[in-house]
Amino acid sequence: MPYPDMNGLAPSIYVLGPDRHGYDWYAKNMPRSTTSMQAYSAVLNFSSVDDFRKLKREITSLPFDQHSMRSDQDKQRWQEWASEFCDTRFDVASLDGHRKKWLIQAIVWLKRRDNRCSKGRKGVKSRAPLSAPSEGDGDRPQVMWVAATPNTSGDPIENEKNLVVRFLRTTNELEGALPWFNVTDLKNSRKSLGPAFVNSIGPTQKPDIHQGLVLMQIVKHLYDAEVSVHPWNIFYNDFVAPEESQTMKSMLLDDEQNLRSTIIVLYCDAAICVESGMDLLHVRLERLRSCYGARARTFPRQTEDLRERAKIKDLQALDELAHTYGSWRPITCYPVTKCTLEDAETTVHKRQESSGGECVQIRHRGDNGELTCTKKDTPERKKRKKHTEAMEAKPLWFHQEFVSTFADWGEFRVFIVTRQEPHSRRGLGGKIVAIAQTVNSTTDNDAMHVEQATDATFTRIDCGLCLEDLKHFALKTFNGLRGRDDWKETFESLEVGVRLDVAISPNLPRSFFVNEITRWYSAAFFSDDIMAEPKYTLCEEFAKAFTTYLSKLSVA
Repeated sequence: MPYPDMNGLAPSIYVLGPDRHGYDWYAKNMPRSTTSMQAYSAVLNFSSVDDFRKLKREITSLPFDQHSMRSDQDKQRWQEWASEFCDTRFDVASLDGHRKKWLIQAIVWLKRRDNRCSKGRKGVKSRAPLSAPSEGDGDRPQVMWVAATPNTSGDPIENEKNLVVRFLRTTNELEGALPWFNVTDLKNSRKSLGPAFVNSIGPTQKPDIHQGLVLMQIVKHLYDAEVSVHPWNIFYNDFVAPEESQTMKSMLLDDEQNLRSTIIVLYCDAAICVESGMDLLHVRLERLRSCYGARARTFPRQTEDLRERAKIKDLQALDELAHTYGSWRPITCYPVTKCTLEDAETTVHKRQESSGGECVQIRHRGDNGELTCTKKDTPERKKRKKHTEAMEAKPLWFHQEFVSTFADWGEFRVFIVTRQEPHSRRGLGGKIVAIAQTVNSTTDNDAMHVEQATDATFTRIDCGLCLEDLKHFALKTFNGLRGRDDWKETFESLEVGVRLDVAISPNLPRSFFVNEITRWYSAAFFSDDIMAEPKYTLCEEFAKAFTTYLSKLSVA
């Protein structure tokens, strides 16, 4: 099995010991409810007792809520579940038919026994589920989708080529054809959000809609609870400006003045929200939770929002993964630390709380700009000044090793969404749904060439790598990030999906590295350039994954 972690599976592969029983024994001694643990251990014949304990722990941790085996359909579900588990954990191709059937049935009964025991435990705290707990279909949180765009001038969305979703049919035709296409909602969004989010919505016009609004309209159709859309500036004034008690009454209580679970989805440009009080929103929300018992949270949560904007935690996570996998990454010199790029002739300076190519500068040796790292010959007085400046509440600058391949080969933007996979981490595995190649224009700093990445792309650039190499690398990185201990604080949004911005190393042999982890709610989808008709397909993929995660999300 060359790539056991391709779909987010746990990396453990169990190896059965030699067959001690012969061909016919398995057919006559299939596992059943009375089979003892000693019998399972003896027949599986692992090289270590610890392997059997590990197998039992893993089976216990996997989500599967089927208990009954009364009907043929119930039995089929159990067989499919166990068969898929065996395919990912054992080399079933090497087993004869009878031993394979015995193994699948053994997994069924090991899991059934665990399910029955967990139902019958009294006074024992149940294990934490692998997936986030559900609040129940009848008590799902309301969703407030808060939108802000850097397009502050209100230019029509059709001019935002990387963000627009164009439709070939008219508004009237779409309303009859697409269940999520709600003209009333879109007209209201046109009034509140302006032409930067939706335009050309007349009955006989062909609409142009911001990808985020398309995504949220699909979520609104799929999600079994209220979903409302709010412009950032109005939401901020309603949520932060009033007295705390007024915010509670108007936004976080239901009609009968009971606490209402609420998820605030921040689909916002980071720079705009930071300038206009994103941190104050988080402070207000924490006070409402602590002082009033509000059941509300943001998505992304505050820790991920802050760490994404600051970039450092993302880069450190990528450095750690590269070290684990033995792969190449450009050197990053972090703020305030001893400079690790002091002898480099050229480095790339980047500022926190920026996006795209904004605040990215190529500088030569001796031109330190606003860096806060310290060189070996820096006087002590100057070091203290740099540390003092770094303590001020403002975005910091850092720098990285210059990579020459960006100019010719650009970046590969790999879009990954999660899908339900019972045997994968937290019941979710990754699926690549689109890949774009982007190359910055040599004549216009604000323009880039965008196209769908294919096998032909790699043939043309002749870098020694191929499309399958890229897919494997991207999924491996995705799984590595989701497998971190700090996933909930730093990478929870990857439970829905992500855009990994991947580049090619300058040294031989060539390899891939992740330049940036772009959260899906901050990422341009490039639908106009890379998606076949209908152009909203990529929005639909992320909407389905987000709805699935919303349906499981608990708001404490």
